[in-house]
Order: sequence, then structure tokens, then C-alpha cells
Amino acid sequence: MTIRRGFETAGDRGLLITGGIAYAGNALLGAADRLGERLLAEGHRRILVASNDPRDIVLALAAHERLAVDVYIAHYSLAPDRIATLAANEAISGEIRGGELHGQRPVKPGAEARGRVMVMSSGTTGLPKIAVHSMASLAGRVRIQPGDDAQIWLLAYQPSSFAGLQVLLTATMNGYLLVHPSAGEPAAFLETILAHGVTHVSATPSFWRKLLMAGARGDATRSIRQISIGGEAVDDGLLKRLESSFPGVRITHIYASTEAGAVFAVHDGHSGFPSAWLDAKVGDVELRIESDELLIRSPRRMERYASQNGQAAPPDEWVHTGDLVAIHGDRVHFVGRKDSSLNIGGAKVSPEEIEAVILDVPGVLDARVSGVSSPITGAVLQAEVVMGEGLGEAELRKRIVSHARSRLTAYKVPRLIRFVPMIPLSSSGKKQRVSP
Repeated sequence: MTIRRGFETAGDRGLLITGGIAYAGNALLGAADRLGERLLAEGHRRILVASNDPRDIVLALAAHERLAVDVYIAHYSLAPDRIATLAANEAISGEIRGGELHGQRPVKPGAEARGRVMVMSSGTTGLPKIAVHSMASLAGRVRIQPGDDAQIWLLAYQPSSFAGLQVLLTATMNGYLLVHPSAGEPAAFLETILAHGVTHVSATPSFWRKLLMAGARGDATRSIRQISIGGEAVDDGLLKRLESSFPGVRITHIYASTEAGAVFAVHDGHSGFPSAWLDAKVGDVELRIESDELLIRSPRRMERYASQNGQAAPPDEWVHTGDLVAIHGDRVHFVGRKDSSLNIGGAKVSPEEIEAVILDVPGVLDARVSGVSSPITGAVLQAEVVMGEGLGEAELRKRIVSHARSRLTAYKVPRLIRFVPMIPLSSSGKKQRVSP
């Protein structure tokens, strides 16, 4: 199945709603054909999408399928000077925006297409890393279910992110209706779910917590049939809240990354994954732990990094995910990211590990752990906590400290606890991390 076949499957039905405008499959197919004709006539080999509009991305990918042009999918928030640098470095000749080709640059001699799709990291400093994928690696875990046109998907991730691309490809290739809310707040997403009868919702754990606080629950959103969670470590407390709020709804934890591709899915209602998967393949994927880090070998991993990092990866290369894990009994649990660890009094501390413990306390709706400056130790741990209604701060503070002391070593117990109305999220739907 391809994106173009998905357009054809939808036909005159709506396939995409974005910016408050509905696009039928036939309309998108016609736009893709026009775009392809122009790219072919003008000799473009490498094109860029730096847009928050999923229509631009699916049209670019449809052009890739037809012409094997290289497509660079950048984050829409990438600054213009970075876009210009990227275009120059990668010999990109055109940019797709608003469904049309803009900012045409001369096609450079020797800028041949490799038939690949380039997906970018967050790029918080400098130019982002560019992971080189094929459509086969991008869409390797997309399930094609012909005839089930009753599915309506919500795009809660940024369209340009790897997770967003997975949702985009799944819906489009199957000819399902995909709805992209105009506003980014959970209340707007909840309104969209209700207005369109959304059946499938995929989002980060942090975003799901906000949806629950906004009033998402089974009796109010009866249309939901499938809940997917990805992008961050999932804790048992959230899984229990989702099961309670959406009885009978299938809940899936999906593990994927820009570099490793779509890896595996867990459906058993528990955080982490079975430790038995370390000894046997999970489908066509191998897993192992090295120095507490999860390593993955998968046919859907990226081929290499583009540009200056563009050395091809050996066929048997293991991807270092940057995710720290720990084995407890028959389960492997995610305990944090290597790049988010805090230095507290000379000891490395994972904020995600402490947050999972705090989130297990009844009455805690959300939490974020960070380091704050201290004149004595350099930094101390602070927990920002969102609490439920009808609770007192003093009592909940005691519960949190008591529970943390029973589950964590002393230096991991937060010294400061602040109650806040909400935890801010980044554009990717993850918690915004702060440093001391």
C-alpha cells in the first residue's frame, strides 16, 4: 500500500482535516500529481518540507513515491537562517509550503536523488541531526487494514516528528480520516475528539495526562477505540488511570525513535516490556542492555546521518537509544534518558525515575523533577507537582516524601516540592526539561 493508493481508497471521502479545512482523497491525489509534474519538469531532486501542515508532508511523500526525489522533513519552527544553511549544505532546490513549491533554488549539478526521506532530530542547538530513512523503514510497521474506513485518527504529535509521521502514514496509507487540530492545547484536542468522533488517539504520556485533566474519559468520549502512548517513558499510574477512564479501550505503548525506527508495541497494561524479549527477537528486532542503556538492532533503523555525519551504518549495527533501563523481576523498565540526567552532589540522578515514583502517589496528576541551584551542594532536587481537587498541600507533601523515601535512595528524594497548576510541554508534547 502507498500514500497514493490511500488517496484513491478515500476517493471523495474526507482524508485529512487540517487548519479547519477538509481535503478529500481525490483532491489530495490531484494536488500530488500537479506537484509531481512540476518537480519533474523543473528537474528537482531534493525538496524540503518545513511546515506544521500535514498536507504538505503527505504531498511531499507522495511525490517521493512517484519520482524517488529526496524529501527533507524539517521542524516547522526551524529558523529561516537554519533552513537556508540546510538547503545549501544538502543541495535542496525547492520547499513545499501551502501545497505548492516555493523558494525555488537552482538545481545543483551532481545533486542526484538517493530515493530517501530525511527525518530531523529536535535540533535544540545548532543544526539538527538528519536521519536518512527509506519509505520501507519509515512505514515498516504500518498495518494495512483495507475496508475499515470507520477509523478516524487524531494527529496529536507534531507532523514533522517521527511519531507524527507514523500516525500520518498509518492513516493516509489506509485511507482513514486524519484530523489535525488547529490549536495545540489539550482542551482543543478534546473538542476535536468530540466533534469528529475520533476513534484512534496517539500521544505522549505527558499529553495524555493533560487530556485526562481536561476531562477526557470514556463516558464523554465514547468514540475512542484505541489509545496509543509513545515518546516518553510510561508509568503504571498513567496506565491505570487510562484503563479506569476508558474501560474496554485497547491501550498500546509504542516504542520508536528517529534513529531506530518503529521498534515494538506493548499491550499487556504494564509499564516497560518483558525481560524475555532480551533473549529472543521481538518479531524482527533484537534488544540488549549495555551499561544500563537499551540497544536495538532493527531492519527499520536509519541508514545513516546525512551531511557531515553521513557515514553508512554497518548492516549489523546496534542503535544506542540513549534510553536508560533497569530489570526488575521479569520486566525491563525505562528509568530515564542519558541526556536528561542531573548532577546532584556528584551523583547522577534520572528525573524520570523520580517522577514515576511521585506519579504513583494517589492525588498526584502530574509531576516534573529538576535541579535547582544550591550554594552548598551546587544543586538540589525539586519536584513540581500538579495535584487533584479536594486535597491539601501539606498532606499530599507528606505522602510524596514518605512514598519517595520508601522507594528511592536518600539522595534521590526531592528536597523541595512545589505545587503548580500545570507542567509545560514542548512542541513535541513532552515535558520541558529545565537545568539548574
